[in-house]
Amino acid sequence: MLLAHTSNAQSLQSAQTALPFLNSHPQPKHFPLSLLAGGETTEQWRSFETIFVACLKSGDDKAAHLLLERLIERFGQSNERVMGLRALYQEAAAGDTGKLEDVLSEYESIMVNNPTNVSIAKRRVALLKSLSRQTEAIKALVAISDVYPTDAEVWAELSDSYLALGMYSQATYCLEEVLLIAPNAWNIHAKMGEMLYMSVASESGHPPNEADKILHASLDRYCRSIELCDNYIRGLCGLKIVCDEILELVINSKANQLPDGSIEQIHRLSSKAALKISNIISTSSADPETPDLIAAKALLNRKKELAK
Repeated sequence: MLLAHTSNAQSLQSAQTALPFLNSHPQPKHFPLSLLAGGETTEQWRSFETIFVACLKSGDDKAAHLLLERLIERFGQSNERVMGLRALYQEAAAGDTGKLEDVLSEYESIMVNNPTNVSIAKRRVALLKSLSRQTEAIKALVAISDVYPTDAEVWAELSDSYLALGMYSQATYCLEEVLLIAPNAWNIHAKMGEMLYMSVASESGHPPNEADKILHASLDRYCRSIELCDNYIRGLCGLKIVCDEILELVINSKANQLPDGSIEQIHRLSSKAALKISNIISTSSADPETPDLIAAKALLNRKKELAK
């Protein structure tokens, strides 16, 4: 949490702009001289934060510290977002587990004085997870969700934490909370479909009829994801996998017989998903080595091999 979802190459590229960016944005003048300076913008300070995080991800702690100092000078030490960024810097600069434990103790001291400081609360969760204290992280996330029940990021993080422990029903419940907050989040619908499919694949004790029902629920989630974003490749790949799994269950007579016409519909869904995936792979301008495209190619190649 609080970390931008960017590739290492993007982070390095952004980090290389840190010093030129600082030079092009001189330190703000103090009041009352600041009244005579040009107006600042939200985008400007958002860029400071983005480049700061990129510097940390690329290992340029010196440039990150300069950016952090500028943010502190502008917004003050007590600003909650600045406190979260400072916490991020402390974690990145910590050289060993002992120093990370010291940072964690500092977070807990801050939380005693201000239990609603969400930036520090989220950093504490991230640090607990990095220290492999998963159960404590879950307790901390539950506490945050009690105070901020409409924070979708917290529910999504809690879902991931439960999923890591194989607690599928709890993880599913948390994703349902995310969808109450963001009902049109196609990636979350796809993730829900993925989670339902994983619960069938990992829990071999499911009766055939129950597995069939869960797979159809997964299919519904993937269809909703694609309805909201028809070129979402993870959703399309999931749709094809689940369609093929349902058809295999029917062929092996491990599921209820589908209503008339349903088998043909699922066959068509699988074929259309494969065609759409192939078109996206051939026309995408994204890096062909991105994980999603690699996985999509592997899925299509596997199906071709099985068809031979």
